[in-house]
Amino acid sequence: MITHSPNQEIRKIAYRSQLVVLLWALILAKCFTLEFLVDFYSVPIDSVVYVWSLSIFMAVVASFVFLRVEAEDGITLPRQPTIVWGLAAIGILLLSAVSLLTPVLPTASLPAAIALVIGCACLAHGLAVRDRLQSATAFGWWLGAAVLFRLSGSVGLLLFAFLLVALVAVPIAVRLVLIRRRLGAQ
Repeated sequence: MITHSPNQEIRKIAYRSQLVVLLWALILAKCFTLEFLVDFYSVPIDSVVYVWSLSIFMAVVASFVFLRVEAEDGITLPRQPTIVWGLAAIGILLLSAVSLLTPVLPTASLPAAIALVIGCACLAHGLAVRDRLQSATAFGWWLGAAVLFRLSGSVGLLLFAFLLVALVAVPIAVRLVLIRRRLGAQ
């Protein structure tokens, strides 16, 4: 039986959890891009059902399966980042509900507000785990939020999709490649 060192197990956990975040970033970027296209081309479909619900449902199922596998392996994710992103998710859900149910936050401003929350979560996560790159990503989100607040129409959806790819998917993909190389070298 081959046993792995604790560092190698930690890298595997990091690899798996980053894979789920990458999945979510790409799915959400796809949803925002499709929402832009539906609006831009005036496609007569219910995008909540055909774009968002189906995609989010599949991402939730994938996340649940991942967490279940991790729990069966006796693996727990680091507490501080989990709390930070849990609070960010709650904040995003609250902002979405306020935007959809009241006139307080126009739906056109929702991507900008979400970008602000994500920026705050990136900074808090980066500070909690002493990750300078994660902390620096916050400034990209805040800059994106400033631009998003100034945009009108559905172009903001496309920019938000770009931010997800540029500030989440690409850095995670690079990290995954580096982790994979380290695991393969050992």
